[in-house]
Amino acid sequence: LEAAGIRTIGDVASLDDARSFALLGRWGREARALAAGIDDRPVDGTRERKSISTEETFEYDVRDPERVVALLRQQAGELASDLARLGLRTTTIGVKIKAADFTVIGRQTSVLVPTDNAAEIFAAAVHCWQRSGMAGKPIRLLGTRVAALSEGSPPELNLFGIPQTR
Repeated sequence: LEAAGIRTIGDVASLDDARSFALLGRWGREARALAAGIDDRPVDGTRERKSISTEETFEYDVRDPERVVALLRQQAGELASDLARLGLRTTTIGVKIKAADFTVIGRQTSVLVPTDNAAEIFAAAVHCWQRSGMAGKPIRLLGTRVAALSEGSPPELNLFGIPQTR
């Protein structure tokens, strides 16, 4: 396409029928319509949810660790509520931090037993925050994310905290 002078989606959208057929064959008309934002295919909303996140952008850069920890607690509560409402649990918890210079830092950790517990999500998020090296530095955005989602109740633990298999 580049050899034919087609470099952008806008270039594809502006092709006429003959040129789109010459360049793309039978798919040319459909490609041109898609490039113009026309798509009659039904939306499939049944995709499996892979993660849930929440984040907040600050009006002014934040350095105060107490404010950061308070927001992590709030975000953990929101995520725990979302997980419970959806009947999901998580084993991966992470934070996203955007520094004042717009660099993005992410840290994540895993827990042994799937959880939807706000206190456990909060503890993991604080652990990630501490590992980020951003304490006391100005940040512009803070987010918490849960991933590795699963359905159902957590496995029963044996005396040593190891999940039982039945």
